[in-house]
Amino acid sequence: MTKLREFSFLVLHTSGEETIQTVVSTSKDLAKSALYRWITDIKSLQPLVSKDEEQR
Repeated sequence: MTKLREFSFLVLHTSGEETIQTVVSTSKDLAKSALYRWITDIKSLQPLVSKDEEQR
């Protein structure tokens, strides 16, 4: 079975607003891809450290 993980990103929107978005996915690349499909005004994404990565 594939393990799902939480990936959080700091999203800078074209309006200048910053939000934190969390996606549950099997990989960071798929999580980024999902955000780009769901949020139409992304200027940039910055990955935040996931809970799994903190424990390593």
